Amino acid sequence: MKFSAQELQEIINGNPVGDDWPYLGGTVEDVDTHLKMIARELNKSAALEVDGEFDSYGSGFASYAHLFCRKPGHESTYERDGRTWIDGIAVYLNRLSPIAVLGPETRTVFERGSSHGFLDAEHVGELPDGSWVEEKKIIQMILEEEGVTLLSRAEVDQALPFKAKINTNFDDKLIFDALFYWED
Repeated sequence: MKFSAQELQEIINGNPVGDDWPYLGGTVEDVDTHLKMIARELNKSAALEVDGEFDSYGSGFASYAHLFCRKPGHESTYERDGRTWIDGIAVYLNRLSPIAVLGPETRTVFERGSSHGFLDAEHVGELPDGSWVEEKKIIQMILEEEGVTLLSRAEVDQALPFKAKINTNFDDKLIFDALFYWED
C-alpha cells in the first residue's frame, strides 16, 4: 500500500485516511471500538492469547493500538535471571487508516513490575524465534477479513518524501514513524 505525501501528512496531523467507515466518517472512538473487536476476534483463536493497549500508553495520543499476541498457556514463556520472559508477536493497528504492522516482541515480568519493547521499521514482518508461522497466518487472515492491510517492512522502512514534524520522542523520520507514533 502506498500513501501519497498528502495522506501521510494527514495521518501525522492525526486525521483519518480511508475509504470506509470507521476511517471515513467515524470518530476515534468508533475506530477504537472496531480495533477492540479485531483484538477479540484474534483472542478467539485457540492459537493466540491477546493483550491490547488502547489508551495511548497513558500519555498523549497514539496513532495505533498495540496488541501483544502470545501462544496460549505458557507455551511461549520461559524463566531466566529471576524473570519471566514471554515471546510473542506485536501487532500495531493504526487508528487513522485501515493498516497494521507486526513483528517480534518479548515481554518481561519481574518482582516489581513488567516491561515490553516497541516495534520499529527494521523488524516489521519478522517473527519471534521458534515456530510462529501459523500464528502469523491467523493474524493475517483476521486482519484481511476486517479490511485491514498488513504492511511489509519494504513499505514502511523508507524515508518520508518530505520534511515532517511528528510529535514523538523518536528521531527517525521514516514512513513507519509517520504511521505509527505516539505523542509523549
